[in-house]
Amino acid sequence: MLKAIILDDEHKSRTTLLNMLNNYCEGIEVVGEGDSVQAGVKLIQEKNPDLVFLDIEMPQENGFRLFSYFKNIPFEVIFTTAYNQYAVQAFRFSAVDYLLKPINLEELRDAVKKVINKRDAEMEKQKLQLLRENFNNVFKKIAFQTPTGFEIVELDEIVYCEADGNYSKILLKDDSYILAAKTLRDYESLLDDFNFFRVHRSFLINMNQIKGYSKVQNPTVTMVNGKQLPISRAKRQEFYDRIMHI
Repeated sequence: MLKAIILDDEHKSRTTLLNMLNNYCEGIEVVGEGDSVQAGVKLIQEKNPDLVFLDIEMPQENGFRLFSYFKNIPFEVIFTTAYNQYAVQAFRFSAVDYLLKPINLEELRDAVKKVINKRDAEMEKQKLQLLRENFNNVFKKIAFQTPTGFEIVELDEIVYCEADGNYSKILLKDDSYILAAKTLRDYESLLDDFNFFRVHRSFLINMNQIKGYSKVQNPTVTMVNGKQLPISRAKRQEFYDRIMHI
């Protein structure tokens, strides 16, 4: 049985989450609730929880401040947040679990199940560090989930992403690649604001890594690694419009 605490400044949110955990999530015992970071620090010291449900937006101190009170993070974290596109993007870039309010029961159960199945503590520490960077308006790195864990890379190191069934191959400048455990569509929505463009159903390219392109009968774009990729008929005009603004 995992011990958990809930940190959220909204009483209604805490009560709702508590009821969901008590009634629908096996293997979790909620041993305390708090409405601030300071209350959370005290609870963690007293209860030594395995898991903390942590709201980001709280008065006085942001939820991330909780980590500054501990030399080592001896607990797992599931973040909870009201809808905020920037926050969601930061979580997705960092491959960190989060729950949007109002919390969906199935998503809650899936998140709890991941914690119960226990993940690598060092990996989680790295992802939390990346999340803090992304919340500080950096967005220079992204964590790719892989079949065995995750890898963090600089956005500028990505040349293009290639569809591979339910996976994606992330091709890097050094000619290596990462097999990422999400579809190309997932990465298209995540990277669109960072000058990535899907030129073909199989390829999502980093527009900053283009070496040249050809407007022949079957147009192609040449990337900095020398790879020539097709530009689909449906994407040609949008690609030409985008390339003129680089």
